[in-house]
Amino acid sequence: MTARRAATLPVVSADLAELYRLRAENEAFRAAFQPRSAERDAWQARVDAAWRDGYQAAAATWHDIGYGQACAEMARAWHEAASPIAHGPFFADLERRRWSVRGEPRTRETFRHPHPSDYRGGPLDTGAA
Repeated sequence: MTARRAATLPVVSADLAELYRLRAENEAFRAAFQPRSAERDAWQARVDAAWRDGYQAAAATWHDIGYGQACAEMARAWHEAASPIAHGPFFADLERRRWSVRGEPRTRETFRHPHPSDYRGGPLDTGAA
């Protein structure tokens, strides 16, 4: 064994002894608090279970309430959208409205003609002098 290695052996032995001592203290500390830790873990498990059960019950209740409200709102919206179509004007009335220009009835052939009150070109009378 070299002199250098022999000089470091006592330091290593002292560090190892300290490590064993600290490990034993840690085991004693852990053994002292283990029952209390298990008690806290059991308490935390009960709290988590109660919270989870309450959340699931509330979620189911609010889901049912919200789903019922959403169905009612969709039915109301559908009725508002579909009622004018189902009970609205007939096709002939829609065609008459389609082919009118500012209330003047037109046909397919006369639709392209200008309305009598349309601007036909020329100077504009703005009323400013």
